[in-house]
Amino acid sequence: MSHFVIKWVANRLLKDNQLNKFGVEDPYYEETLIGYAHDGKPKYKRVVRKVPEGISEHDAKVLNKVRKQAYRYDMWFSALGMRFGLSSVVGLVPAVGSIIIMHWSLSLFLNARRLDDGLPLDIQLLFLFNILVDFLLLLIPIVGDLIEVGYKANLRNFLLLEKHLTRIGQKSAGLISA
Repeated sequence: MSHFVIKWVANRLLKDNQLNKFGVEDPYYEETLIGYAHDGKPKYKRVVRKVPEGISEHDAKVLNKVRKQAYRYDMWFSALGMRFGLSSVVGLVPAVGSIIIMHWSLSLFLNARRLDDGLPLDIQLLFLFNILVDFLLLLIPIVGDLIEVGYKANLRNFLLLEKHLTRIGQKSAGLISA
């Protein structure tokens, strides 16, 4: 009987779900639904994320550069089932680490602003909010470093940029109205 209880608890705690994904997706891959298993559970397949159609070549280069930076800063390494990046490692250094990470995040923000039509103010404010939350988390000695591993501000900012460029591509293709 105890075997079944342990198995049930392990499945609940270790199964991939929204609680342990921290709401951040992989910048290089996305999961697409391919069907359902015989027990009714959905089956997903990881496919390479494509550059949104309908955007300029310059915007695609900016998106790829921001993607690469965000991946390095937030997901470059994997240990114990968690993905973390350079910002998590550098964040362990008191004070100096926080300043370096702030510099990296602001450089990613400046790269994102190099779009052909610029970055709208509301998205810029969301970028800066994510950077500020990340910085404030790093000011909390040990607990902040652990929470920062899950927050992944740079990946959140990349996903904001990708969503914005997807809307731009849809507008240029005439799929949605301005």
